[in-house]
Amino acid sequence: MNSQNPQQSNDEQATRIVPKNQTNTVDYGPEYGMFTDNLRIEGIIGEGGVGRVYLAYDKSIGRRVAVKEILEPSSDSNNELTNSFIHEAKITGKLEHPGIIPIYEMGNRNHDNPYYVMKYIKGVTMEEKFSFYAESNFKQRIKLLDTLIDVCEALAYAHAKGVIHRDIKPNNIISGKFGETIILDWGLAQVINDDYNTQFYNDAIKHQQRTFSDLTSTTTVGTPRYMAPEQVTGQANKASDVYSLGVVLFRIITGKLPYSGNADEVQHHLTNSKPSPSPFKLNPSAPAELVAICEKAMAKSAKERFADASELLKQLNDYRSGRMVKVYSYSKKELFNRFLS
Repeated sequence: MNSQNPQQSNDEQATRIVPKNQTNTVDYGPEYGMFTDNLRIEGIIGEGGVGRVYLAYDKSIGRRVAVKEILEPSSDSNNELTNSFIHEAKITGKLEHPGIIPIYEMGNRNHDNPYYVMKYIKGVTMEEKFSFYAESNFKQRIKLLDTLIDVCEALAYAHAKGVIHRDIKPNNIISGKFGETIILDWGLAQVINDDYNTQFYNDAIKHQQRTFSDLTSTTTVGTPRYMAPEQVTGQANKASDVYSLGVVLFRIITGKLPYSGNADEVQHHLTNSKPSPSPFKLNPSAPAELVAICEKAMAKSAKERFADASELLKQLNDYRSGRMVKVYSYSKKELFNRFLS
């Protein structure tokens, strides 16, 4: 949903659909008019390096929607950006899940300005929720575990369809006012296999081979503070998304990110031989089972992590429900206490 160049760091994000304290970020102006025959522009929600997102009124249905349009018309110099824009819309539109923003329509205005229409969401991002809680207040932050579990459910669906997000972070997670949790910004999503998928995914794989091969093999794709070590070299898989989810869990447990500094410093931490930091170092009183889940999700080797979001989801659900967590080694005393309780 964010309108920024996929080759730029998402830390430089310019577009938000939802502001702090659940108020509108829409920039209303007097000069907006009809976008298409059915869509009337009511304001600008945000703008980034590639696209602009409008608030629009759909006259045919009688509802407000968000419309994302690429800023510059197609040309030989920006075909890759146009392909990326269309790729984002198609990937998102084919992933039909309550936790993934629905795409209503795609079009091409004036034959050179692609756009797509999506659900307009009011709510608050997970990043903004983090800002509501003091770093030392674990009892408040643990409330965000429910949101993280919702994200794991949506991402488990995407992984089952052979799609990885590659840029999971709190700014791309939004909670609506009726309790729904939505994953935004599928602009860096990648199709990694075509098992049990429609012809669209077969076509998308070919499309990626044509337009994303250089980008994914030579360029860092993602947000450094949340990306997996293998993403530094342009590689990604389902376990890469798991690592990003692990970083979000790390922040829930500790109130901080595992690594600080600029992008180069963070990438150095990711690629050196030292293991990922344990949440225990910043929060010694954290629940040991939750820490064990986080440590496995954030293992530097992808083979040592949960294979996909569904495996992480199972462990988090077990923890939340009070069941035994498979990845944690219980002592005899802990087992006895659980038996008594």
